[in-house]
Amino acid sequence: MSLDKRCKSYETDRHYIVSAALDPQIQLRWTKSAEEECRARAILQELCAAVPIQSKEDPSGGEAVDSDDENDLLSFMRQKPSSQIDSASEEDWYLSVQSDEQVENFWQDPKNGKRFPRLKVLHIKHHCIPATSATMERIFSAAGYIVNTRRSTLADSLVEQIVLAKCNPDLLP
Repeated sequence: MSLDKRCKSYETDRHYIVSAALDPQIQLRWTKSAEEECRARAILQELCAAVPIQSKEDPSGGEAVDSDDENDLLSFMRQKPSSQIDSASEEDWYLSVQSDEQVENFWQDPKNGKRFPRLKVLHIKHHCIPATSATMERIFSAAGYIVNTRRSTLADSLVEQIVLAKCNPDLLP
């Protein structure tokens, strides 16, 4: 089975699409066609629009007030209520940014978190590091022994069944 066929699911899985798009070094450069890019943008925009934004200062979702501007009569004119932030423009603005920063450094920068609040929430959701254990290491090791050059044409479902049987002998009759 070819590598393209095995990796095809990565190009259609929403999690992988969003994860790649939220990496400032990759964004949508991985897309091969305009159609793929439009689909990836639509997924990112849909997920971004579903993220509610509330300021840290005002949990009700109203205007954020900086301590420097508290006594300034016209400070409200400089603030945009968080409920009116357009997720489409946030996503477009982010995709127009060219950055060579590592993904962790980019999203840990407070100014990027303020510029892209919805995308930061998506970043936290899609770039979390899952806990690993020795059990998972053993499963990957077993899969590595099963899928070798002699067995490179095994179907994915068969590889999954063999790994399941190898790693769970107590479940077999």
